[in-house]
Amino acid sequence: SIERPLTADRLRDGSGDPPRGGSPEPPRQDRVFFDGSVLVLRMDGREERVDLAGRVQLLGRHNLSNIAAAAAAAGVLGVPPQTIAEAVAAFRPLPHRLQPVGRLGGALYVDDSKATTPLAARRSMEAFQEPLVLVAGGRDKDMDMSPMIEAARRRARAAVLIGEMAGPLAAAIGPGGPHVELAADMADAVRCAARIARPGEVVLLAPGYTSYDMFENYQERGEAFRRAALALGAEPA
Repeated sequence: SIERPLTADRLRDGSGDPPRGGSPEPPRQDRVFFDGSVLVLRMDGREERVDLAGRVQLLGRHNLSNIAAAAAAAGVLGVPPQTIAEAVAAFRPLPHRLQPVGRLGGALYVDDSKATTPLAARRSMEAFQEPLVLVAGGRDKDMDMSPMIEAARRRARAAVLIGEMAGPLAAAIGPGGPHVELAADMADAVRCAARIARPGEVVLLAPGYTSYDMFENYQERGEAFRRAALALGAEPA
């Protein structure tokens, strides 16, 4: 289950900030959290359990926390658990925010073009347990790249780098890190990623930098990633 679940009593008294200190929050009567794929709602002395296996469309552990928080708020307002479950199942990822765009050769292609900082790219990589083929790069904003580099060395099996930061990123990843290739543009990057990716892996666009060296905005960059994957024969997600 998720540590430090958002509790209904914290919602009621307006203190919805995460608890401070190094220890998980002790159990309380009112809690909303995930136990595996099961959303558990403990409120007003009752417990409801709703199995969401295969129904959650959002990727990443942080989105499970967001779902639990929304469910807690809905529960306080008296929304029935089954209605909460239906709303969760109906929600789709926002464009370019950990958005699955297709499957090709057994690999899932995910567009997180909105990850325009190294820290956001790290969070994107940490959303997955599967091995990653990372597509990254863009225009530098003079930010510390170390969170992204550390995550890439730990989570990515390979990295395909584009844009003005391709060279600096490759140098920072260095020997002993994931396999690195440089690509001329997004279509070339996706072709490289498709050649490298294995079944069960994730080809993840998490650039870590702005798009302005090659695109008008992050939306155009994400669309280029999606089109390139579909052009190779990816089955739309």
